[in-house]
Amino acid sequence: MVLFCVLDSPEGEFFDRHAESYHSARGGMSPFHEVTAGRIEEGLHGSVLSVGGLWNSARLSVPDYRLTVLDVSAEMLKRSAREGLELVQGDVRTTDFADGTFDHVVLPLVLHHVAGRNALTARRNVRGILVRVFRMLRPGGRVWISEFCVPRAVYAVEVALAPAVRWGLTLARIPLVVMHTSSFYESALGDAGFGEVCVEHVRPASELSRWIRPVIGLPWLRVPRWLYPVRPTLVTARRPFSSLRSG
Repeated sequence: MVLFCVLDSPEGEFFDRHAESYHSARGGMSPFHEVTAGRIEEGLHGSVLSVGGLWNSARLSVPDYRLTVLDVSAEMLKRSAREGLELVQGDVRTTDFADGTFDHVVLPLVLHHVAGRNALTARRNVRGILVRVFRMLRPGGRVWISEFCVPRAVYAVEVALAPAVRWGLTLARIPLVVMHTSSFYESALGDAGFGEVCVEHVRPASELSRWIRPVIGLPWLRVPRWLYPVRPTLVTARRPFSSLRSG
């Protein structure tokens, strides 16, 4: 089942243009994605929402969950199509699902893309999304966040330079991206009402590529992996059974 709507979204327009290259490129981080996909799929059951397309290296080998995929990009959504999946075009910041709809919500490499105009907006957007995810989950439900996290020192520089970076990326028609620290996600999850927060820095399943393409939309830009200051991270948390958070 596919549900499409018209969206005015810079992220949607960007990924419509780059959907083919995004899905055709294996990328230097693929060994991490393989491990992360296994961790996620081992824990899923029941009703599952994946926001921003399927998680990288998804195998969908576990038969005991029902999967809905939400994405702002129609072209990206088409590439997530699998038999039995429900596809919904929409923005997690505005698309409403009934409270307590899902047993699991997966946020695969999506939260650094909801940056808006600056780092403050990026932090606010992430916090707002996690509050919405909390409501979507049934008591006892779990959120899975796959992200590239940065050290605190890099984060401080990134926050300070965000206006200039946004200006430069705008010239290339690329929306601002902000990579957060794992401690920020821990704090934001706690503030949203989640418990049992767990942070895992993912180790690769095989040897890494020596070169990384850090910016989607700039295929010519490559940096050595050892200079790319991110840590592939899987953050999980649970909505407490006793919590009835509202408002």
